Amino acid sequence: MATDTADVVDPRTGVDGHTLARLTAAKTVTNLALRWIPPFRPTLERAFGATTTQLTTVLGIGEIGLNKNTRNEMKILEQHIELAVKHDQLILVHTPHLEDKRKGTRLITDVLKAHPGVRPERVIIDHVEEHTIHEVLDQGFWAGITLYPESKSTPVRAVDMLENFASQRVWLNSACDWGHSDPLAVPKAMQEMRRRGHSAAAIDRLVYGNPVKFLSQSPRFQDPAAQA
Repeated sequence: MATDTADVVDPRTGVDGHTLARLTAAKTVTNLALRWIPPFRPTLERAFGATTTQLTTVLGIGEIGLNKNTRNEMKILEQHIELAVKHDQLILVHTPHLEDKRKGTRLITDVLKAHPGVRPERVIIDHVEEHTIHEVLDQGFWAGITLYPESKSTPVRAVDMLENFASQRVWLNSACDWGHSDPLAVPKAMQEMRRRGHSAAAIDRLVYGNPVKFLSQSPRFQDPAAQA
């Protein structure tokens, strides 16, 4: 009886044939998609070259960054950074997931620091976790903590990080996209901080004051509270 190759497990990696085929297909799709980015750069150039009146809601470029830490991704990341610097835009950077996160974070910070026009205080490196947050903050960047019920960082883990690292350049955010997510994760992190005895002023400074401080570096940003 013939053996289905999808059931065969590679003893070196523990990956079965079916999973390997999916991973290979995903890599092929990613590389193909990245090839379509350069033709769109002239459109982006024209957009950012428009007048402030035409682009009153543009505050920066993002989410750029790495996913699989490939050479293609690095090339596109460098082009995105150059575009942001050329047009004096804030930058939001995505860091990879799981086991690729530390390597990807270091690749990202290295390429950012290598560009003479990048000012770290105008860059948020998002999806930091316990093993990457210090590297981001120590180099002068902002650290984004993305809250999920299970993956990336839970509200409890986020508050743990805040209590171990300074919170002056930390931005909490949540999502409602792939997997198990919770758009109310930031309020739940606020509740966790309150439960641990953090003051109302400290909580407000983190969840409202910090985003306003970062975004105010863009002349197009208007603080909603100041407009009330």
